Order: sequence, then structure tokens, then C-alpha cells
Amino acid sequence: MAGNALHGRAARRLEGSAPRDAAAAPGPSPLELDRRWFAYYSARMLGRRNVRRYLKLYIPFLSRPSSMALMPGGACAHTAEGASAQEIAARERQLGIDLPSELWELYRFRNGQAPGPFITFADDMRLLGLGELALEQLPWLLELQQQLDRMGVHAREELPRPGQSVGAEAGAAAAPVMRLDAAGAASSEAPKPSSPGAGGEGRLLAIASNPSCSRRFMVAHNGQVFLARGMSLAFFAPSVSAMVQKLLR
Repeated sequence: MAGNALHGRAARRLEGSAPRDAAAAPGPSPLELDRRWFAYYSARMLGRRNVRRYLKLYIPFLSRPSSMALMPGGACAHTAEGASAQEIAARERQLGIDLPSELWELYRFRNGQAPGPFITFADDMRLLGLGELALEQLPWLLELQQQLDRMGVHAREELPRPGQSVGAEAGAAAAPVMRLDAAGAASSEAPKPSSPGAGGEGRLLAIASNPSCSRRFMVAHNGQVFLARGMSLAFFAPSVSAMVQKLLR
């Protein structure tokens, strides 16, 4: 009996001295968490302000059919709304990515343009709706982004939501990714989970296109906007709001 009691006390002492799991480590202090939430919401509200401000300035320069195509049900500009947060979240799960914050704000404000004759957003390109977004794999994107970094052209920082898990939900049904090879042939593959942002590394999200898809506005996972002409790719703006601001010039 005495031996069993000593053995039990020794086992309890060993359990008490065993290192705790790393997951049980204390998280950020309440002050640090408040600071992170403040920085996150400040950045999001600034992005929302910029996107909506420049879109409201840009819409009057569109033709009447094109501007009306941005307004669901023919509503007035001050009452029209874009996709709901739930619809955007569902589309993100289908694509297997998280939209950059300013692109999220754009579709929250206006859900693209309805297809139709003479409907354009920039040149001959129409702003695609949320359900029309498509991922494309462009192998030369990373090299172009590295060249931009060397030139000092950096993307705007995307702050993660405090406490948000990184990566797409496990087991989510994802849309196929269109891959273009050097000869221009297209093939599809299942997308892989990526860190928050549109498309992940090497992938772009087409948000505007002409009817033949020979010209497209595309957004990278870090929010940078590129203009694709056929197989060529050129940097256009560091963010969605900067893209609309540039179109205003």
C-alpha cells in the first residue's frame, strides 16, 4: 500500500513538471489585442472610404447603360448595394482564397456590371460580377512582382483579422484554376489552399474583361492590379482604389 502511494505521488510530481503544450501558451495581452483590432479596422475603413469615394467619382463618367448596369434593380446610387458579406464569404470558399480587403469592399459596394450591349467599365472591359470571378495561373507573375519590388513599387500591406486562421477552409469545394502555358493553351486544375489574399502566389483573379477575354484587369493575392493583354502582363496600380483613381485621370 505504502509503495503504491509513493508511486502515485512520484507520478503526480512528474506530470506536474512535464512541459505544457505550446498551444497552451498565453495569447496577446488585452491591450495588444485592442491595438491589433484598432489597426485592422482603421485599415479596413480607410480602404472602404477610398474604394467608395473613387467609385462614386468615376461612375458619372460611364455611359448611362454602363452606370445603370452597376445599380441592382435600377435603384438610385445612394440606395444601391452590392453583394452581401455572406455571398462574398461563400464565393471565397468556392474559390479557395480570401479576397484582398479593397476588392472585398468593391463587391460589397457594387456587385459588378450586368452583361449586355455597350456595357463597359474601362475601355471595352466590363466589371465582372462576384459569381464570374475566375482564377488564372500565370507563371511569370512572380518574376514581375520581384522586378516591382526592386523598383520600389510595393503592394499595400494587408493586415490579417486578429485571431483569423491562415489558409482556406479544409475540405471546401473550390473552383478550378485556369492555367495558361507559354503557347497560350489553357488547362484547368484544382486550386490549392493559400494564405489570405486573392489567388495565392502566382495566381491572379480576373475582375474585368472584354468579350473576347483578350484584355483583363487582374488582382493578385497582395491586392496589386495588373492589365493583361493576350499573353502579356503589365502592372497597373498597387490597389483597387488606386486603379479607379488612375482611371479618373
